[in-house]
Amino acid sequence: MKEADAQSQKIIATAESAAKQINDAAKVAANKVRAEGNAQAEKLLSEAKSKGIIAEKLAKEPAAKLRKEADKKAGDIETNAQSESKAKVEQAKQESDKIKAKAKEQGDKLIEEAKKK
Repeated sequence: MKEADAQSQKIIATAESAAKQINDAAKVAANKVRAEGNAQAEKLLSEAKSKGIIAEKLAKEPAAKLRKEADKKAGDIETNAQSESKAKVEQAKQESDKIKAKAKEQGDKLIEEAKKK
């Protein structure tokens, strides 16, 4: 049973580590998407500002839209990563439960056989 517990803990730890890596990578990617969206918005505003106050005012809405779209894409990246990592950990827990159940079954069987002797 101790071996099963150790194996179960190792499976879960491995899955949790993989989940953390997935979430960390998603966070980096999401931040990159946000930064790129902000850079595009700033570039648009800067170019518009050089063309005059009217162009600058007209560029504010598209710039805000660029930021909003980038933020949504970044949020989607993070949400998808969280779902994927959660699924990996849940799968590992199910596998762990199966290992423990099998070990318990084998242990119970050995006890029954010992009682018969």
